[in-house]
Amino acid sequence: MPITVFHKKEILSIGVDISDTTLKGVLLEKKSSNFSIISHAQAEIPTGVISENTISDPIQLGSLLEHIVRTLQGGHLRHTLISIPLPEPETFLTTLTLHPSGQNNSPEMLEPLITEEIKQHIPIDPEQLIFDWQISEQTAMSTTVVVAAAPRSLVDTFTQVFSSQRLIPLAFEIESIAIARALIPIQNRHPQDTTIIIDLGAHRSGLSLVQGTTVHMAVSAPLSSASLIESIAHNLKQSNKEGQDLLFSLGIEPAKTMQKTYRSIVESAIHDLITRVQDVIQFSQEHLHETMPQTVLLTGGGARMKGIASYLSQELHISTQEADPLTNILHSLSHPCPIPPHERHHFTTAIGLALRPFI
Repeated sequence: MPITVFHKKEILSIGVDISDTTLKGVLLEKKSSNFSIISHAQAEIPTGVISENTISDPIQLGSLLEHIVRTLQGGHLRHTLISIPLPEPETFLTTLTLHPSGQNNSPEMLEPLITEEIKQHIPIDPEQLIFDWQISEQTAMSTTVVVAAAPRSLVDTFTQVFSSQRLIPLAFEIESIAIARALIPIQNRHPQDTTIIIDLGAHRSGLSLVQGTTVHMAVSAPLSSASLIESIAHNLKQSNKEGQDLLFSLGIEPAKTMQKTYRSIVESAIHDLITRVQDVIQFSQEHLHETMPQTVLLTGGGARMKGIASYLSQELHISTQEADPLTNILHSLSHPCPIPPHERHHFTTAIGLALRPFI
């Protein structure tokens, strides 16, 4: 539940994003129907604490989490409930079509069917999973459900992070759900509007399919800023810093003159991404009966790459644009967001986590 402080109309919530290398936190305040970011913070995670999405030192990670939560609150620890993400490559989010007998869609009837269907779609025994589900569509012949699942061992490890801390986990949430909550507008969103979100991260990327405000699937993508920069630097015999500067100064804008090798590297990586997007489109057509998603939204640090939105629009024939992590956040001259514009994509997940108690 959200935390009430001082006044019944003022509610605070904390979301902390966790990657292999950094923590990013956001303190959010709700006043009436508006959400404002009060503070944000970032902290480096020492090498070895997390490795390839596996927590090696839960006690140290817990101490780092407590430190960043204190930082968000000016050195205090008045509010201890936080929402954190489960690593996307270790979790599962998919849509299943069930055929229950008769018109009985009670949890008692659907749960065994879902458990049996999970065996066909998730490569882990259902007994070793913690999963939740919700009905997304019902017809006379079938029931469509969205299933979110995580290995029980993964949840147990994240629970250990809080074993010696004063912090209390409000929620462990699949990352793509938090990202969608930050980017998909809660006002005037048609239930059938379909969007693909591409999160272009530094070390991994992900794609998710959102209809209305429900995430129906999430998959990893074969592209990351770090791997692309390393490939550019290696093939052009430059340092990683030079490769990074080249990538973000040139991007993939067609009008710019680029070295043939550079363009080949970037286009090859983006076409691998396009192949994965086409898989998501096919899933949408098969499971959501959509001919084509209406929009593609880009987030993550890679969303700032010049020309990538227009390049994807041209190749996919779908309107593609850089997302706004403040879509559901009040920000203006009188209510400025404390996160600098060039850093906001890095806080998308944390913002979505902080919005969780309210949306």
